[in-house]
Amino acid sequence: MEAITVFTGPNYRVAPSILRAKLEGLRARGLIDAGLVFVNDQGLCHGYITQAELGDALDAVARLDDDGDINLLDGIFSGLINRSPVSVSAKAPLEYAVEMFDKLGLRYLIVVEEETARVAGVVVKKRLLKLLDE
Repeated sequence: MEAITVFTGPNYRVAPSILRAKLEGLRARGLIDAGLVFVNDQGLCHGYITQAELGDALDAVARLDDDGDINLLDGIFSGLINRSPVSVSAKAPLEYAVEMFDKLGLRYLIVVEEETARVAGVVVKKRLLKLLDE
């Protein structure tokens, strides 16, 4: 879970070096269809960005100094981050996720703890379908 999570704090700011490191981590693990979940200090979801969109955004802001934080609500990131991703309870049957992917045309679902709404993980459609085919 740590590999796909970025803590934003109350001001939605993140150092570019953290985003680059997370992107490299995704690539190193072969998670080409995954992305990053932005969460606050309580673990609640602030948004999601796909790996491809993250790479494009980091390329666009490459001129920024690593000491200067990126405001995720401004500039290129604001248009690429899904601030209201669809979520499913961690207690829900797997069939719910399959049905949501099919009926809603989603590419990913944020899995949240039922009692607290904290992010528990992410289900990526391509990975789920691959798992079900095996």
